[in-house]
Amino acid sequence: MKSSHKIRRIERQYVQGGRSVPINIVSMIDIFAILVFYLLVSIAAVEMRPNPDNLQLPKSTSNDRPREAAQLMVTQKEILLNNVFVMSTPDAIAAEGDVLAALNAQFEEKIELLPDARTNEKTRGEINILADKKIPYSLLKKVMSTSGKARFSRTALAVTQQKGAVR
Repeated sequence: MKSSHKIRRIERQYVQGGRSVPINIVSMIDIFAILVFYLLVSIAAVEMRPNPDNLQLPKSTSNDRPREAAQLMVTQKEILLNNVFVMSTPDAIAAEGDVLAALNAQFEEKIELLPDARTNEKTRGEINILADKKIPYSLLKKVMSTSGKARFSRTALAVTQQKGAVR
């Protein structure tokens, strides 16, 4: 009986079964290097979301990611700078003027002035304000005025991204 070309090829491969195809190790090293690089970048891109239960951030369609900066939380009960108590919220609301003295003192004590490469002036850098959505605007204005007086070069307000927002 005549064997077809396909059957002869299969038999030939079966007979030569002891011989294996060499693995290209350079390609494997490249793939693993890319995989390790991707994992390192992914780990570095993990964002920290400090959102305690007693703080409800306002919703927004903003797509900007928060930067690493000093963190000021304004809850219904207290004001915290980098998770350290500064003053109570009712005291801040009752305070006279646009600048909160206790908060300004904490800024002066805890966050040092650094030279700004763009303006050649000393600033305290950036600050992220996480304010409860029920905080009155007058208090938010006092907090932002105080951060401006303390020479923060950039102030960012933290929000929760709305569902359905375009990324």
